[in-house]
Amino acid sequence: MNTQANLILKRLPTWNAKDGSIDHYYWYYASYALYQMGGKYWSAWSKALTDAVVKPQRLDGNFKGSWDPIGVWGEDGGRVYSTAILVLTLEAYYRYSQLVR
Repeated sequence: MNTQANLILKRLPTWNAKDGSIDHYYWYYASYALYQMGGKYWSAWSKALTDAVVKPQRLDGNFKGSWDPIGVWGEDGGRVYSTAILVLTLEAYYRYSQLVR
């Protein structure tokens, strides 16, 4: 299990619209997995996720509180999908209990 967690940590969340690194779906499930792992895995992931996701959140007009629909699934899902999945991702540790290992 540590091997897989280390593999996930090699692809930390970064918000870069030019290089294809924005993948909300991956970020959601990786957040859940690394939260379950806890410790150094969750700490590293959580910091990178927060850095990547909080800054690009829109703060203007009718878009306030949402995220632009960019990334791997952004254009397909639109603004509602992007916002919903990123909110769920940021709240992963609130909504799930850690499994006992």
